[in-house]
Parts: sequence; structure tokens; C-alpha cells
Amino acid sequence: MVSTIFLYSETAFHHEGDYSYLIRLIDDTKKSGLNAIKFQVILDLNYLTSSVHSGYQKLVKCVFTDEKWLKAFDYATNAGLDIIFLPLDLASFDLIISMKAKPKYLEIHPVCFYDTEIINRIKETRIPVILGVGGRTLKELNEVDDLLGVQLEVLLVGFQSFPSQIENVKLERIKVLKELYPNKTIGYADHSSFNDEFAIISNEYAYLLGARIFEKHITINEGEERIDFESAVSSRKLIKIKERLEFLDSKILNYSAEELLEISEPELTYRNRQKVYVAKRLLAEGQLVKNEDIVLKMINKVGGVIDKKEILGKKTITEIVKDDIITKNLLK
Repeated sequence: MVSTIFLYSETAFHHEGDYSYLIRLIDDTKKSGLNAIKFQVILDLNYLTSSVHSGYQKLVKCVFTDEKWLKAFDYATNAGLDIIFLPLDLASFDLIISMKAKPKYLEIHPVCFYDTEIINRIKETRIPVILGVGGRTLKELNEVDDLLGVQLEVLLVGFQSFPSQIENVKLERIKVLKELYPNKTIGYADHSSFNDEFAIISNEYAYLLGARIFEKHITINEGEERIDFESAVSSRKLIKIKERLEFLDSKILNYSAEELLEISEPELTYRNRQKVYVAKRLLAEGQLVKNEDIVLKMINKVGGVIDKKEILGKKTITEIVKDDIITKNLLK
């Protein structure tokens, strides 16, 4: 079976401007066996954030040069990872032109939802788009869908609230969106606390509701206080998430209608416990089998008959002792 799972890590500003740390996040994403890695790309912080914003001074340190970004993109691509590119300013679009491997997806950051310059530049690229639906009305989603059309491929349920409480995410939105937008892939971005069991199992819930693309923040050391550390998990947990999603994908839901109706070997063993016809009394060789000669009973032998019409009126070709199984090959 071909896997339908697409799982990627989110680096956000967790690197805090430490380029070597960003490279380690790429390495751990590769080690975890994920499909892709997401970068929030910014070259001009003043386009995104007011200088009096409380986090401005911290974010200043998170801005890499064009050269470093391109080097990071190449490093990720050479590691066999697809790139999800989240542009946070207009200047970052110039990097897309210089990338050796174009992004798998562009993503619209929630804070840029009404930034028409960003949205229009995204549209011009014609690269498939991921849109986070957290905090958005159906009217807003339809407006973006009308603007981007088929370019908008993924609707991503989930939002970061440092960390998110699972009951606030309303996971059943996945099912609703799948029905409302049948031509789009529904995804899930989990932001549960790194030390909460939902950091792993909420992804399984999302899969069962119809999500097939999954985003998870990555870190080197869980709990280390860095930007977005609240919901970031280690490669060890990413591997577990991947294994459990793939189990669901290959063993639970990813079957054709024909395969689902086939009886498996364990089911067949279970089925064979049912009552079958045995001899009610000693049946001699050559005896014509009558209704009073047979009875339904459990017997731990295979090949039993459950339809008496296949037995009645036929002759035994060998002696059958009382309570022994009657099989077709013992009759003529």
C-alpha cells in the first residue's frame, strides 16, 4: 500500500538566529524519517513587526541572510526533505527564485491573512498553498479559496496558543472541512504541550477524522526555553508519531472496499469455531445420510459443512463414528 501520510516538522523561530541549531533541526527531521521541513522565512523584520512590539528585539536576532537561507534550503533538499516555505515579507519571495528545488508548498501565516501583497505574491508563484484555518470563519476561508482556487491545496486545522488545549482545537472541524471541501487535503498542526499525551495521540485522532497532512514543532531538547518550545517535541517523539500514523494508514483505514470485504486468516480461524454437521450416530460405509443421522456441534476440525443440503441424500464412502466431522470428501 502507498502511504497517504505527509508529516513535516515546523522550525518557526525556534532556532533564535542560531544557524547551527537550525541545521541540527534539519538533521533531526531527516533522522525522524519525516517527509518535509517548514521554514518561516524573513529578511526584513520591519515589514512584519512594529519596532515597539514586545518581541521585536528577540526577533531581530532570528533574521538570517539570503546566503544562509539558501544554504539551509540546499542542506534540507540534499537530505531528501521537501520544503514548506512560509514567507513573512516580500523580500523572501526573491529567495524562491534562487532555490535549486522549489518548495513543495507555500504557507500563509495567520498574521498575514489580510496582507494582500503577500497573498498576491503567493498567487503569482503558482506553488501549492497550505492555509491554516485556526481562528478563521467559513466566510474568510471561502474568500481565500475563491482567490487561489486549485492552488489552495491544504486546509490546516490547529493553532498555537502556547500550548493549545485539545478541547479548544475542535478536532471535528477536520471532518466538517473534509465534507465542505472534498477537493482539498485536510491537515492538522498539533500544538499540544510537549509533555502532554495529546502531543502524540491527537495526531491519531486527526487521522481518523480525515487529516492526511501533519505538522509538528521540532526541538533538540524538550522543555528547553526557546521560542515556541511549549509545543515542540524531540525526534524521538516525531518517530513515534510517524510510526503510529503509518500503523493507522496501513493497518486500519487504507483498504479498498474489496479488501475490506475479504475474510482475513484470523477471521477465518474465528469463523471455523462455528457449529458444523457431525454424525449423530455411527454411520456405516455406503450408508445414505438422512436428517436424523446428523447434528450441528462445535468441533475443532476444519472442512465442516454448515448446509445440510450438501449432505442429505448422499452416501458415505467410509465409516464415520459418532460426533466426528462430516466433510464433503467423505460423501459421494
